[in-house]
Amino acid sequence: MFQKFGGSIFGLVPNFALMVVAICLSLFYSKKMPLVVNFESFCVFSFTVILCISLFWSIAPQYGLSKVISMLLTILLAYSLFIPFKMKLNFLLICLLASFALYAVQLYLDYGSFAQLFLQIGTRFRLGWNDAGNAFNPISIARYMAYSILLIFIVYPAWRPLISNHIWLNTFRTFLLILFVCSSVYLFFSGTKTPILALVICFLILFFKSNLSKVLKFSVLSIGIFGATFLLVAGVKVVPGLTDSQAAYIESRFLDVESAVGDRAYQGSRATDNIELKAFLIGNGTGSFGYSNLKMDIRDYPHNIFAEVLYENGIFAVILLIVIYVMIVLNCILSKDLLSSFCSFSALFFGINAFFSGDLITNNLIFFFALVTSLVKRGQLKECT
Repeated sequence: MFQKFGGSIFGLVPNFALMVVAICLSLFYSKKMPLVVNFESFCVFSFTVILCISLFWSIAPQYGLSKVISMLLTILLAYSLFIPFKMKLNFLLICLLASFALYAVQLYLDYGSFAQLFLQIGTRFRLGWNDAGNAFNPISIARYMAYSILLIFIVYPAWRPLISNHIWLNTFRTFLLILFVCSSVYLFFSGTKTPILALVICFLILFFKSNLSKVLKFSVLSIGIFGATFLLVAGVKVVPGLTDSQAAYIESRFLDVESAVGDRAYQGSRATDNIELKAFLIGNGTGSFGYSNLKMDIRDYPHNIFAEVLYENGIFAVILLIVIYVMIVLNCILSKDLLSSFCSFSALFFGINAFFSGDLITNNLIFFFALVTSLVKRGQLKECT
């Protein structure tokens, strides 16, 4: 919402309206569904309280207020919408998969066929940054496409035994296969590495949690490591038909890890270098990072959630954030059913992305899914098929 209205103070009005709606819903259903507080939700609440308190000494109150409102909306919507109406999980997942399919169709209409996209590699083209589709962002495209792939691998094993009709099963498989191919191709053309990294980490956890034998797991993992190593060592020059400009683009986007890591490390160092003791303890104020660099109350951030929180909110907020991340990883490892897997792996996926891109506004889904996962664990939220 903040991005859409260009950071203007007028952009806060729709946020306030949404917050009022969420508060009304939570008050209306408070008797039917009392507030659940456990360790995970307590950490999220405490983290939000620190954000609110830090706003009082922020030199960029407009951007800081947007962050606070985003976090409050995240909490209110998690409790107000998911609890009283429960979760029609299968319907929700179908809607998510369908929305990703429609998003892929929109990308096709805006950017053309895969063949047209391939021919543009090496001509300063990157999906999301060309003149044909200024409404998109390469990182957003990559996140949506990678997340759709993750959902496919979470949903299919759970739904496969439930579909007895062979026609429906084959239709379902075909749809998922087409969505997987389209998402993978668009993910590649976005030229963004972080969602791929998040996807790989989630896959590894899902892989080791699977019921495959140890020998088969070891074999698949060995082949995967060997294939990835071969690609990194040999580069894209082994792929036939690539021109020099195309190969150079692919190498610069996916194989030049050092420059990419260096760029994000520099962004993070702007927040952590030469930090004073007072700022280390209580932070410089929510939203103040942009002002310290550009001398304006503007949306700017170090593209690392921990560096951002340390600079603006201090070490105690960072400790709470670390605890939230640890609980997310443990929930992924311990998840057993579709509902808990969907919530916990969603939180992990967006949490990994937050290490390298975005701010608290664009990464608020971490806290949303962390809260919903805590409700699932307490039995307050159950799957309704």
